[in-house]
Amino acid sequence: MRTNVLCLALAASLLSGCETTGYSTSSVEDDYYQSLVDEEIDRMTRESNDYYESRLEELLQEAPSQVWWDEARDHVGEDAYVCGPVAGVGQDADDIFIDLGRRYPDNGRTTIIVWDVGWMDVPNGTACAMGRISTYGGRPQVEVWSAADVTFR
Repeated sequence: MRTNVLCLALAASLLSGCETTGYSTSSVEDDYYQSLVDEEIDRMTRESNDYYESRLEELLQEAPSQVWWDEARDHVGEDAYVCGPVAGVGQDADDIFIDLGRRYPDNGRTTIIVWDVGWMDVPNGTACAMGRISTYGGRPQVEVWSAADVTFR
């Protein structure tokens, strides 16, 4: 009987079954222990769901917001996912400058800078990059260090 209780406790904690050999139990005992296991699984599921729901809320609060290119100057110093229409592309040595919203030299543009990438294909459409918004010459920019850090849609 003690082995059955240990196996049932182990089964409940591991959410898996446990076999015993050499012991026989009545169906009443089996039903009783099965109900204990079911109750423990229900309790663990509730606690787990509560944990994951609260953790999801925390992560959503910590997650950087998406900022459109023309709002970037209002979010300088923040980490954000900055997106906007590709208006132009420039290159200096092995760095790529992707102008969002307006083309260089327009001071109203926001720029995604990809440092030390060499060359990358920049399609028309919308470009997005995750990073801290800073300014250079009063213009907002996001700096990244890999072409993989820029997404296009």
